[in-house]
Amino acid sequence: MNYNKEKNNIFKAILSLKTGKEAKAFFNDFCTKKELKAMNKRYKIALFLDNGLTYRKIAKKLNISPTTVWQVVLKLNNNSIHQNPFSG
Repeated sequence: MNYNKEKNNIFKAILSLKTGKEAKAFFNDFCTKKELKAMNKRYKIALFLDNGLTYRKIAKKLNISPTTVWQVVLKLNNNSIHQNPFSG
């Protein structure tokens, strides 16, 4: 099994979703509640970063450690070509 091809198929499936209701059903079918909470927290971290909040402020707002914020920063920097994918 080619991991990159399979990963791209998942991305294509997500992009084919047309409504919030479809997206909710898709993610509820394929992710555990814990995974959805983790994705939501990462998304919030990215939005706060994009709005200029410091790691410590983000950590305090989300009740997480600054190290967790830093891990998301590293992931965003490693996965984005030029910019934060969550920025406007």
